[in-house]
Amino acid sequence: MTLQHPLFGSIDVSKRRTLQATSSHDGASIALDLNLDGHQSLESVTQLLSWVDQLSELDRRARSALAKDASSGDEDAATLLYVEHHRDELPDAAIEQLFGSTDRALIDGDSVLPKLQLLRAGLYPEAKGAALVLDYSLSASLTNYVLCVTFDEAANVSEVSVES
Repeated sequence: MTLQHPLFGSIDVSKRRTLQATSSHDGASIALDLNLDGHQSLESVTQLLSWVDQLSELDRRARSALAKDASSGDEDAATLLYVEHHRDELPDAAIEQLFGSTDRALIDGDSVLPKLQLLRAGLYPEAKGAALVLDYSLSASLTNYVLCVTFDEAANVSEVSVES
């Protein structure tokens, strides 16, 4: 069972492997990876690959979920933990580079969220509740931590988390 995709090329869905590609989004390059376990259907892979063409809408929905998480009032919210960690741990030079000031008191969810860059879209055709993961970072060169927004197989946001 093989299909053709403009970014990933020829895809044999019966083989276990990870395919990688890059795409342009909002003027930046993002990494794409398609993670096949060898047991997914051609239909599930085809549906998920169609989401690559809808990245702008999915990015908008993910950013909305990040904003909702940041304003949830939950002190353990992933977005707040990400903001607090970077406010406390980044060196002054990085803070100034990102925010134009070294005043850490000005760094909150409202100032961080617009600075987040979409770095990666991971596609998982057979992962229940986690078919797509979008990874965001303030800067890949300044931090190893990413905010992850996970979408289920119906393209609904199912989780916001922090990963390293």
